[in-house]
Amino acid sequence: MSFLTFTFSLGLLAAILSSVPFVTRSSESFGINVGTKLSGAKQILKWKRQYAFLMGLLAIALFLVSFIFSWFSSLLLFYTACSFGIYLVYHFRTKTFKKQQIAEGNLQEQAMVIVEASGSQHQWVISGWYYLIPFLFFLLTVFLTIIFYEQAPAKLPAYWKLNGIFETEKVKTPFSASIWPGSQPLAILTFLGLHATIQKSKRIIDQDDPDISLERMKRSRRLYSKIMFGASLLTVLFFGFLQCSFLLDWSSSIVQVVSRLLWLLLPVCLLWMTFFIGQGGSRLKVMGIRRERKIVQKDDRYWKLGIFYFNRSDSALFVEKRFGIGWTVNLGRPIVWIILFVVLALAGIKQFFFS
Repeated sequence: MSFLTFTFSLGLLAAILSSVPFVTRSSESFGINVGTKLSGAKQILKWKRQYAFLMGLLAIALFLVSFIFSWFSSLLLFYTACSFGIYLVYHFRTKTFKKQQIAEGNLQEQAMVIVEASGSQHQWVISGWYYLIPFLFFLLTVFLTIIFYEQAPAKLPAYWKLNGIFETEKVKTPFSASIWPGSQPLAILTFLGLHATIQKSKRIIDQDDPDISLERMKRSRRLYSKIMFGASLLTVLFFGFLQCSFLLDWSSSIVQVVSRLLWLLLPVCLLWMTFFIGQGGSRLKVMGIRRERKIVQKDDRYWKLGIFYFNRSDSALFVEKRFGIGWTVNLGRPIVWIILFVVLALAGIKQFFFS
C-alpha cells in the first residue's frame, strides 16, 4: 500500500466513522434505543461531538506516525480497532445514562409492536429483474472471450492492484482467460444478495414518529436498491473492460486511468449514502409531526454491545444496524451461521483456484 492510498483510505475512514453518531437513526445513540426525545439531550449531543473529535484526532495522530513507520495496513487496522474501543466507552455511558433517566421517570420502556400493512415490501425496492442487464453483459464478455481468445497475447495479467497496475502474469489458457468473466456472475450474485437483504430486512419504525420513519424507510430502501444495482452494473462492466483490455492488448495506461476513476467514484457514492441518506433514511427530509414520547421500545437486550443482534424469537434474518450504515444479521437464527459458513467456503475456493 502506498502512502497516497493510505492517506486517502484513512481520511475516508475517519470521515465516515466520525459522522456515524449523527447519521444513525435519531432514536438510537451508540447502539442504545434512547428515543428521539432523549437523543436531543445535551449529554448525548456532547458525547457525539466528543466521539467525532476523538476519531478525527486519532486519524491525525496516525497520519503523523505514518511518516516514521510505513506500516500502512497495520495503522488502518489499529485505527479501526481503536474506533471500536472508543465506541464501547460511549456505548456503556449511554446505557448508564438511559438507566438513570428511567429511574428518574423521564423515560419508559415498553414492549410494543407496530404493524404496517400499507403495501408489499416489493414496492420499496426496484425489481430484481433489472439484474438481467448485467447478466447480459456477462454473456457478452464470454462471447468476446471466445471470439478473440486465439489472437490474445500469450500471457495474461493475473494480479490486479487497485491503481490498475498488474504485477503477475499467467500463461494463456482457457482457465486463466476465464478469471474476469468468472468474477462477473459472482459480483451479480453478491449484489443480488444485497438487494434481497434490503428487501427482506426487518422494518424498524420509530415510535415517536411512525409515519415519518416509515416514509424515510421506504425512500431510503428504494435508493439503496438503486445504488446496489448501479454498483453491480458498474462492477460487471469494469470486469468486462479488463477482459477486453487483455484480449485486445490495450495500453496499460488506459486500464490505470479507468481503474483510478472507479476507485474515486466508489468513495463518493459511499459518502453520499452516509451524509445524504443516513441509516434508515435519517438524513432525508420528510414532512410530518414528531410527538417525542417518553416511551421507547424495550429491545436493548437483543443488541449485544449495541452491534450484534441476537434474538431467537425474531424470524427476521436481517436487521438495520443500530450504529452505522447498512444491515447486520440476526445471530439467533441457525440458518445465518450456515449462510456465513457457505459464503466463507466459497470465498476460500475462489481464492484457492484464482489466486
